[in-house]
Amino acid sequence: MKFIIISILITIVILHGCSNSKENQYFRPTQKQVDEFIIDHGITPLETKQFENYTMVVYETPTVEGYFILWTNENGDLKSTHSEMASRLNNGPISVMFNEKPAYVILIIHEKVLLKKTKKIQLLFTNNEIIESEDINKAMIVLQSNDNISTLEKIVLFDENGQKLLEEQF
Repeated sequence: MKFIIISILITIVILHGCSNSKENQYFRPTQKQVDEFIIDHGITPLETKQFENYTMVVYETPTVEGYFILWTNENGDLKSTHSEMASRLNNGPISVMFNEKPAYVILIIHEKVLLKKTKKIQLLFTNNEIIESEDINKAMIVLQSNDNISTLEKIVLFDENGQKLLEEQF
C-alpha cells in the first residue's frame, strides 16, 4: 500500500511541477484521445474524471486494477503515467487508494451485493473532515477540499437505513 501511495505522490508532483512550468505547458486531453487510449490499452474504464490539465481513468483488466493519468503537451501529444492498485485475483470487498496533493480518494467496490446495498459512503480524514456521497458507482474518485488537506483515516459504507455495511480503517 505504501508503494502505491508513494508512486501516486511522485506522479502528481511531476504533473504539478510540469503544469506550472512556462516552458512546458500541459493540457487535458480531448475525449477522442482518451477513448483511443482506452481502446489501444485494452482496459475497461470504471471511472473517468477530468481535471484542469489532465484526465484520470480508473480501470480494470481481467487481472489488475489501476489508473492512468493522461495529459497532452504543448504539441497536442498524448502523455500518460500509470499505477496499478491491486491484483483483481486477491481483492477484498473494496480497493482504496488515496493521495494528498491533489487530494483524492479512489474507491472500487468489488462485491456486487455490497455495491447494490450501498447507498452512501463516508470518508473520514485525520483533520476531522468528513466527505459523504450518495452517488455510488463501482469505482469512484472523490476529491477532498483543498483547505486543510490531510490523510484518509476511515471509509464507511451505509445501506438505505443508515446501517454500516463496511468500515475500513487506514
